[in-house]
Amino acid sequence: MHGLLHAGFVPPADIRRLQDYLRLRADHVAAAAGCVQLMQKAFERMNIKLHDVISSLAGVSGMAVTRAIVAGERSPEALVALCDVQIRRRKEQAVIEALRGTWADEHVFALRQAILGNSSPIATSASPPRCRRTMTPSHRCPGPPDRPASTPRILPGCARYWPRCAADGI
Repeated sequence: MHGLLHAGFVPPADIRRLQDYLRLRADHVAAAAGCVQLMQKAFERMNIKLHDVISSLAGVSGMAVTRAIVAGERSPEALVALCDVQIRRRKEQAVIEALRGTWADEHVFALRQAILGNSSPIATSASPPRCRRTMTPSHRCPGPPDRPASTPRILPGCARYWPRCAADGI
């Protein structure tokens, strides 16, 4: 009123749109990191030290072993067979020792929830976050479980943080 305040800067529409995308991406990255932390916590409670032996639980080998554990596999030898060839060649005994733990149902349940992303606050939205995995741009995804399977969609670009789908095997 007295000319002491200047009008706030409002960027153009395309800049605002880019800012919205970047904020959303940051939220999804944080949710994915939360999923990995919940997986590590579940493994710690089971006295499984897999994340100390392999470089990333969210990598191909880590997720293959984790999905097998959730599916019911308990043999360390069978689980290490799911790892990459280089991991088996260099660290097979260490991975076998790291996979010896207690298999309490409540901890396996917590691990399953971490994989599915159901324990994060964003999980109630239409597109629950998932642990990191890259997909090709032409990957066909049925979308969230409440979406009819007859209406698949094509995910644009890198679908690293999009909802889980049938291709994930979960």
